[in-house]
Amino acid sequence: VYGDRLLLLEPDGITALGLNKSLLWRTKFEDEPGKPSGFPVVSRDEIFVPTDSGNLWRLSLADGKVLGKQTVGSENRPLGNLAFHDGRLVSL
Repeated sequence: VYGDRLLLLEPDGITALGLNKSLLWRTKFEDEPGKPSGFPVVSRDEIFVPTDSGNLWRLSLADGKVLGKQTVGSENRPLGNLAFHDGRLVSL
């Protein structure tokens, strides 16, 4: 739960529901060879989602729009749970 939203991480995407369980948005991880590999983290108005292929997805919290995708890991060393520490995004 983040603010007035319930974020549901699924094998093929992420869904945001209102607290009354109404669908706000759903984003599928199109063209993603891997699945989510850890808990996402929210920073201000963005969601960061790690995948086991080493990609880091960045989504808009408001509407689920994909803001970017970057390879920062590898299949041999996938990303894990995400956290922010001292202004840095870390994978645990």
